[in-house]
Amino acid sequence: MKNLLKYLNLIIKKYSNYIKIAISVVILCLIFQKIDFGTSISMIKQVNIKIILILLLISVVKFFTQAINWKFCLKITENDNVSFKQVIKTHLIGLALRFFMPGGHATFGKMFYFGENNRKSTFFSVLIEKFFMSWIIVFAASLALLSYFNKWHYLLGAIALLIALVPILLPLFFRKLVKFEILENYYSSLSLIILIQMGFILLTLMQYHLLLEAILGYDIPFIKLSTYIALILTANLIPITYSGLGLRETASALLLPQMGISAEVAVGTSLIIFIFNAVIPALPGIYYLIRKTN
Repeated sequence: MKNLLKYLNLIIKKYSNYIKIAISVVILCLIFQKIDFGTSISMIKQVNIKIILILLLISVVKFFTQAINWKFCLKITENDNVSFKQVIKTHLIGLALRFFMPGGHATFGKMFYFGENNRKSTFFSVLIEKFFMSWIIVFAASLALLSYFNKWHYLLGAIALLIALVPILLPLFFRKLVKFEILENYYSSLSLIILIQMGFILLTLMQYHLLLEAILGYDIPFIKLSTYIALILTANLIPITYSGLGLRETASALLLPQMGISAEVAVGTSLIIFIFNAVIPALPGIYYLIRKTN
């Protein structure tokens, strides 16, 4: 029995990426069977070029906010000698690498595009970056739950407060493992990193709001919509598909109809936002990956 379990574990590890690709495909197929995908496409086609350009502009702003965030994360681990050009290149490479492995763990591969002496410190920079990108989604979701469930107001409020304090308190548990200078750099950059992440999530919410209003043709309450979108975005944290693909669309199809938005529109909007925020920014990164490997 032990040998069988060991063998199964090896099989799962060896083929985990293929399994996760299959999960993404199966989930998307199940969604498309339950909705009229043709309706989604026809409604999306009605979005005018002005809205598309605004969405693209917001994606560009989001890209630079996260590039600046990456610069701060490098600075924390004393990588001050990295030029902004290299920050942009490695950030693009990280966006491309995110598609190489479910959960985005391949992003750590961008540390190999720094000098050999800086790889260890850059690894921790990526770790800090991923922590804050995950933290802001969890924090936004905790506020959304506070709005979504009125019965457990005090409990959910306490949880949201605890999550808000995590970036401040967590490094104190590792103070004996890292140099004082790194902790000093961390706390000096903390407020700016948090502001950047809050700006990033706000821009994402604006994209959903803008696109949904353009497709539906009527006003949608921004705060109410933000509650649902914040919950939908937690799908990005579940590492069983690529960039939450499939899970996010399932969550959209389940939650947005509670606002009177059809599942077809919900899924179509989610896929469009995914293309703007994940696929398009990754394309230049693929170019740099090819250049580096040749």
